[in-house]
Amino acid sequence: MADDCETSSESRGAARVERLCKHCTAGPGAVAGETAGLRPRATSANNNDNNNNKNNNNKNNNNNNNNNSNNSETAPTTRPVCLVVGAGAGIGQAVARRFAEEGFHACCVRRGGGPGSISGDDAKQRLEDFCAELRSEGHHASALFADATKPEEISALVMMVEQDLGPIDVAVYNVGAQVGNRLLENTSYRIFELAWRMGTLGAFALAKEVAPFMVGRGTGTVILTSATAAVRGNMGQHAHTAAMAGRRALGQSLNHELGRLGIHVCMVNIDGPVESPDTLGRMMPELYKKLLAEKGPQEKILLPKSVADTYYMLHCQRRDAWTLEMDLRPWGEAAWFNSDDRPL
Repeated sequence: MADDCETSSESRGAARVERLCKHCTAGPGAVAGETAGLRPRATSANNNDNNNNKNNNNKNNNNNNNNNSNNSETAPTTRPVCLVVGAGAGIGQAVARRFAEEGFHACCVRRGGGPGSISGDDAKQRLEDFCAELRSEGHHASALFADATKPEEISALVMMVEQDLGPIDVAVYNVGAQVGNRLLENTSYRIFELAWRMGTLGAFALAKEVAPFMVGRGTGTVILTSATAAVRGNMGQHAHTAAMAGRRALGQSLNHELGRLGIHVCMVNIDGPVESPDTLGRMMPELYKKLLAEKGPQEKILLPKSVADTYYMLHCQRRDAWTLEMDLRPWGEAAWFNSDDRPL
């Protein structure tokens, strides 16, 4: 949120990073996290060493890198990066905005759309417009493009961000794995594998690539957006359920390995419909209209901004009380384990 005092955007951002978050502060000049019991913020002190030790595995991604360089702030800084993979006009962009307002460089990643894409032919332009809007407000933001189902593109993406834009302090995997409501006979092997790639493989690739950098700095947050399908199967949701259950189990194992190394891995189960015209609104337009009409956008449907506030809270948690997994649902929605007549 913008401060009331008349200061430049740059100084406001630096101040936000220095004090970590609105709810938890370290003393002036203190090493972030040490005296106040907070997790330390990422710095670039060890960035060069990490980059020298990191394998260069981006040889086959020149096209994506060229596109990304045209849409990002290319001067490397010590400003911490929030990397959002799956930055659609719902939770993803709301999270990017929330962290940008707190002084982070928001790196927003999408596949880029194209003919027949669920996100729409103009997805690339819409993401660029969103990042341009953030920059016009004095924030730091870059529109980047990669296919989360291809590990080599995630690898090249992470390397480019670390080398050219800044240290990744927060990595959010927000790619959905919804491939439609399909009975078993209509769920092909190709569709099932696509859901797995979006739901589980992409999350694994992101964690695998950012972990060495975060571990080297001794700090970092990895947030995996989860869904009700991760904890409960439904008819016609074979591919989606398997993919999201895999993501949840992956998050648990990542937490067990990386938590003791200072990396906070957490999962947020989105247990209810989200106001997301860019995703649910495009995939299931009639259902989306029905949800909006019945529940109302301000009452019984999850608002992306509220979800983003929760993601930022998770990043600011003291490390003696980290959250591994949490459910988010609107007040009018019964918990997944209490209701059999869910709208979805």
